[in-house]
Amino acid sequence: RPERVRVGQVEASGSGSTSATANDFEVDPGQIGHPADNSDGFLTYFNALASTATYKDGTIGTFSMHATVQASFCYGDALFDGAPTGVAPGVAHVDNYFANNFTTNLQLTPSFPDKVVNMSFFYDPPANDDTSYDAAANADNIVFVASAGNGGTPESPSSAYNVISVDSSISVEATGPAPDGVPKPDISAPQNATSRTAAIVSGCATLLVQAGTAGWAGATAQNEADAVDFRTVKALLLNGAVKPSDYYSNAYAPTASQPLSAIYGSGDVNILNSVQE
Repeated sequence: RPERVRVGQVEASGSGSTSATANDFEVDPGQIGHPADNSDGFLTYFNALASTATYKDGTIGTFSMHATVQASFCYGDALFDGAPTGVAPGVAHVDNYFANNFTTNLQLTPSFPDKVVNMSFFYDPPANDDTSYDAAANADNIVFVASAGNGGTPESPSSAYNVISVDSSISVEATGPAPDGVPKPDISAPQNATSRTAAIVSGCATLLVQAGTAGWAGATAQNEADAVDFRTVKALLLNGAVKPSDYYSNAYAPTASQPLSAIYGSGDVNILNSVQE
């Protein structure tokens, strides 16, 4: 179907941080509703500029439970109690990247193919790559979604201005603002790990891009272009979010200088509200 979009998933090694050098970053296709050997070519695996459609080829990369869990939350097609596990099942294709050198792929703009990119990782030690993500979002209209991190201030790449930074609404993880003063996180979701909350919000972003591509915002070319603009998608997600009961009363409540909650951002993602808007 034309509304099905191509998405990216960027994963660090099994530790969840780019401080490790192991290349265990690959999603297991058999656990997300696809042939175990990836014979349908649903996933392409990238390590720097080298790529393969062969799962665990022995060169590009190998299995990651962390990556597979995030895939199941974001776009998993496997059935559980009669329903897909992912927020956005049925995407057209997934590009699975090794985080340690993902910015290498961003240098290929404007040929970068993915409309939504989930980044359930953070740089350790911190890297100054935020400008790469900001530039790529602008150049290629990419919706980047990233984990805010598991403590301290929101980590890179979620700290980038054009990246949607996602925190947890059921456990205090990273607390904003970002080190450069930008109000972060942007939004939250009800899971106790920000890698999972980022995957949920990525799935919601994918649904919005698919809806816009299908003409839900209007059938003209301009309507469609406006609906799938990365700025529109971010605005719809933040504007549709639901405020938790203590949003304005806890220690992390918005202030005049920091208009988003330091833990919830704009609140918990609510895809029904966002799609209706």
